[in-house]
Amino acid sequence: MICDEQFRLRAVEWEEYSERMVQLLDIHYRKEGYERISATNPGGFSDKLREYFAGNLSIIDTLPTATGGTPFQREVWKTLRTIPAGR
Repeated sequence: MICDEQFRLRAVEWEEYSERMVQLLDIHYRKEGYERISATNPGGFSDKLREYFAGNLSIIDTLPTATGGTPFQREVWKTLRTIPAGR
């Protein structure tokens, strides 16, 4: 799980695919750079994801995000987030 200094979710990946996530981070943030810092529960994200996988699907709507991409891609993500969890 990757979040920024404002605790906005930037990326989530399964641990066994962490190398792939690093490659994607390098592609998306090469110009700006980034620093990976280990944290136990940044911004409460770990707790919220545990709740989600325990069945509280609506908790996903409380996660602040900051997505990259083109203006069109960001608009698509914004629209997708209006769909109720589990639909």
